Amino acid sequence: MEVHHHSHKPKNWKEHITEFFMLFAAVSLGFLAENVREHQIETKRGEVYLAELETDLRNDSIGLYGITFLIQNQKEAADSIYELYKNKNWESRINELYFFHAILSLRTNWEPNDATWEQAINSGTLRYLDNKELVKKLKEYYFQIKNMKNRENRILTMMDNYFEEYRQNHFVSPSITANKDFAGVLDIINKNTKPKMPLFTANQKILNRDKFDFETYVNQIARLQGTRNQDLNLFIFKAIDMNKELLAMLREESK
Repeated sequence: MEVHHHSHKPKNWKEHITEFFMLFAAVSLGFLAENVREHQIETKRGEVYLAELETDLRNDSIGLYGITFLIQNQKEAADSIYELYKNKNWESRINELYFFHAILSLRTNWEPNDATWEQAINSGTLRYLDNKELVKKLKEYYFQIKNMKNRENRILTMMDNYFEEYRQNHFVSPSITANKDFAGVLDIINKNTKPKMPLFTANQKILNRDKFDFETYVNQIARLQGTRNQDLNLFIFKAIDMNKELLAMLREESK
């Protein structure tokens, strides 16, 4: 039996080149399409990140203004106690002293809203941001509020050292701010409203009066308020300005 082989005409060099370029074009277009798709995904992730970051910064802004309002009210309360000391009439104005002491004893539980930022650092999301100046400002801002939080912890330690003794030994226990006569004081934190001098249901008194040194008490307040005012001027006001600048940059970035 004879086997017949079909003969194929050899391809010329032009056909080989044509096939090569067609294959090259197909591969290149595939890579290009993948790059475009990846870029679209990264752009979308960047937009989501910026939106979440803006929300965090707005919440920070509310908290920063709340802290500022509290410290300013505490400064006024401290000044009022200094006036009682200066006029040497504090013993006849115990109710007022209680009110001012309640304001000075208020604490904040402010925490920076840095979850989005920390996630971006850990996951590499920052690479989605082309605006290097924005990234630089963000790093500076979160470094600032981290220092601010450390300073706030220092204030809380000072309050424990300076005020716990007075709370336990000389003022109504367990907490003067738990007394309904002082409920308005908490509006400084809860509502950011300035409290009015409360109308007491009874006259207050200093416990263990013979061991209460008013001059030492005033000096402790002065040290605490000195640190508070320093933090306000060096850390909190600066953080507020940085927060405003970042929000403006984010609004511009989202256009």
